[in-house]
Amino acid sequence: MAAHIDVIVVEEGAVRPEQKEEMLRLQIACFDQVTAQEIDEDYNRPSVARVLAYDQGELIACAEVFQRTVEYGGQPILLGGFSPCTRQDRRGRGIGTLVCQAATGYLRRQGCDMLFLSVDTGRETHPLYERLGFRMLPRPFIYANIHGELKESAGGMIAPLCSPALYGRVLHGDRPFTLTPEIGCW
Repeated sequence: MAAHIDVIVVEEGAVRPEQKEEMLRLQIACFDQVTAQEIDEDYNRPSVARVLAYDQGELIACAEVFQRTVEYGGQPILLGGFSPCTRQDRRGRGIGTLVCQAATGYLRRQGCDMLFLSVDTGRETHPLYERLGFRMLPRPFIYANIHGELKESAGGMIAPLCSPALYGRVLHGDRPFTLTPEIGCW
């Protein structure tokens, strides 16, 4: 179980180099299906904070935490999100849930209207995110890569945070959710 796990949130400017290196190693192991080109072109976004989960000083799970302002139907939305990953041998023990809850709490304190996750629809992580209140967007979302090319992805999930009405408008809206004008799939 996750009873003895230390979970901390570190603002981006306070992240130590060794913490970044630990996270990078864990992310490479967790997201091995994502190519270096995809990371560079589609996922290249600065984080605002990081969530780190340690068991006896060893990093076993983490998440980069993001924010951006998007527009939907002429309404600005402060969007928050995160990219959680848990070491393979520690999955299914509630650690990923703790990391997601810490990231969500941070984003709530920042006043984010709703949460967004970009997920791989071929992986079985949806039940975790659904338990945390996320729902799959009914249509693909649109984002711009570093070259300014618009791309579509079917793996968008959203959850309400500080503005449930905006969340409902996006979830039940008749137009695609768009992460532009900023670049990145997150």
